[in-house]
Amino acid sequence: MDERTKVIIERLQEARKTQMLLMWARFKANIGALIGLILLSGIILMAILEPILPLEDPLAFNLGKSLEPPSLSCLFGRDEIGRDILSRVVNGAKYSLGIAFLSVVLGSSIGLVLGLISGYYGGWIDNIIQRVTDVLLSFPTLLLSIALVSVLGVGLTNIILSVGISTIPVYIRLTRSLVLQVKSEEYVTAAQVIGKSSPYIIIRHILPNVLSPVIVQSTYYMGLTILIAAGLGFLGLGVQPPTPEWGAMIGAGRTYIFSSPHVVTFPGLFIFITALSFNLIGDGLRDALDPRVRVLIKKVKI
Repeated sequence: MDERTKVIIERLQEARKTQMLLMWARFKANIGALIGLILLSGIILMAILEPILPLEDPLAFNLGKSLEPPSLSCLFGRDEIGRDILSRVVNGAKYSLGIAFLSVVLGSSIGLVLGLISGYYGGWIDNIIQRVTDVLLSFPTLLLSIALVSVLGVGLTNIILSVGISTIPVYIRLTRSLVLQVKSEEYVTAAQVIGKSSPYIIIRHILPNVLSPVIVQSTYYMGLTILIAAGLGFLGLGVQPPTPEWGAMIGAGRTYIFSSPHVVTFPGLFIFITALSFNLIGDGLRDALDPRVRVLIKKVKI
C-alpha cells in the first residue's frame, strides 16, 4: 500500500468519525430523544440485572396476601393470587422487549429485501410484491396479528412471527419508495453503464442510502410492537400465564381494575414508558440521520 492510498484511507476514516460525531451532536440536541434513551436504557438495564436483583420469585404466590396494596415492604403491591407485582414487572421486561426486538428484526429484514427487489427490478416482480402488500396493508396491524396468531397458535415464538409478519408490508412500501428515488441518481446509472451487476449495485450503492429511514421506522415500530404484544396478551392470545408478560398481566388483572387498580396500573405504566421511549428515540434518530429535517423545522419556526 503506497503512501497516497494510506492518506486517502485515513481521511475517509476521519470523515466517518466526524460524521458520527455530528450525528451524535444532533441527537443530543433533541431533549426528548435523550430522555427516551435514558428511560429505555433504564428498562433494558433492569431486564439484564433482574437475576441478581433482590426481588421475590415472580411465580411464587401467597393467597393470604392477594391484592395487597403498594407499601414500603411491597412497592407495587400484589396481584390476585399474591404474587409480587414489582418482581413480575421486572421479569416481564425481557419478554416484552424480546418480542418487540425480534419481531421488528424479522419484519424489517424481510420487508427490506422484498422492497429492494421490488423497487430495483420493477416489472412483473414489482407487481406481484405490491399487490400482496396492498392486500396485507388493507388490514390494521393489530387485526392482522390476531389473525396470524389464530392460525399459528398462541406461544412466544408464534407471537414473534405474527407481529413480525404483520409489519412486513410497511417496510416493503417504505423501502420501495426509497429505492425508486435512489435508483435515478447518477452514481447508480454510472455503475450500470460500467457493467456492475444488479446485486452489487443494490448492496453497494442502494442499500446504504435507504438504510437510515428504515432504522428510524424500526424504532417507531419497536414501540408499536410493544403495544401490539400487550394487546394480544390482554386478549389471551399472547404469552400464556404464568409468564409475567406485561400485556398478559393487565389481562389477568382487568377484573380488579376498580377495586385494586395497582394490579394493572404498574404493568400499563411500563408499557406506556417503553413505547414512548422508542418514539422519542425515533424522533431523535430522524433528526440526526437527516439534518435537512432540522433545517426545515427551523425555517417553519422562523
